[in-house]
Parts: sequence; structure tokens; C-alpha cells
Amino acid sequence: MAQGVRIIDTGVANNASLLAAFERLGRPARLTNEESQIREAGHVVLPGVGAVKGIQFQGLTDAGAPDALAERFGSQCTVIAVDARARGDGWEVVVRSGKEDTGLDALDWMREVVQRGAGEILLTSWDRDGTKAGYNLPLLRVASEAVPIIASGGVSSSETATQTAATGQTRPARVASVPTGSCNRS
Repeated sequence: MAQGVRIIDTGVANNASLLAAFERLGRPARLTNEESQIREAGHVVLPGVGAVKGIQFQGLTDAGAPDALAERFGSQCTVIAVDARARGDGWEVVVRSGKEDTGLDALDWMREVVQRGAGEILLTSWDRDGTKAGYNLPLLRVASEAVPIIASGGVSSSETATQTAATGQTRPARVASVPTGSCNRS
């Protein structure tokens, strides 16, 4: 196994800052998008994923990044975040906090990255994220029939957090907007 850190070159991240940060930490880091280097890395950083347009991430997929990550760290450790928005009778992958469309069909994209090694998809519905209106159950239902899903986007309470059970297959859920109360450390 190679020593050091491999930073996957997405083409949009501030790689110079990342490399400088690892150097200041005394850790050797190298920029790459080569499958063999990802497979051999001790640690892998995939920066700027929220800013990677579908076509750029498609390039990483074509280069074998999901396969290499899954082989090196296991599918159970390879989680790909997908942001989707309703489009016509389906869903489209969006990037840059939902501000840009990619033209990629969300279900097709999720199936592909799971086939390529992702163990789960962290699926955020941009139609629901931040609304506290509950999960986008139609999206979760369809997606969870195709791939393993971690639900995200729309939770307002513990009651809405349990909505994922209604999809039949979605089990884990990301709950960012629910207050957890105070923590007693006595």
C-alpha cells in the first residue's frame, strides 16, 4: 500500500490549498485521478464534490474512481451523495447546492455509481431540503427499489424522520433540522 494521501483531481477544487495544508501537517499528499493510485492509497480525499458537475464526475467514474474506492476501502465505506430535483416524470441530478442542472437522470446515475462500487447513496431531494415538509417519499420509494439509500432533505421532527419506513427499503436517514435537546454531561 502506498504511503500518504491521494487527493482526487476533480478539476474544480482548490487543489493547491489542499496540497499546502497536507504539507503543513507533515503528510505527503499527491494529486491524482488514476485508478491504480486510488487503490493503493492509505487515505483518499475527494474534494469539491458539491461543485463537481455531472459531466466532471462522470469523468471520474469513467476513470474508475468509485471502483477503486470500493476495492480499497470496501463498498460499505463508499457513499456517494446525490442531489436530485423533480423534472417532468422523473428526477435530475443537480449540483452547486441545487443551483445547476446536470442533465443526468438521477435514478440512472445512482444505479451506475452503485454498479461501480458505491455501497450507499446519500440522496437529498432539493425539492424538500430545508422546507421541513418531510421527505420526498415518491423519490425515496423509487430510488430505494433500485439502490441502497440514506434519505436526506425535508425532516422537521422525529415523526417525519420515521417516514423512510414508508418506502419499504430505505432504512438510514440524515436528520439535520431536528433539535436534539440539551446534553446533560453530569
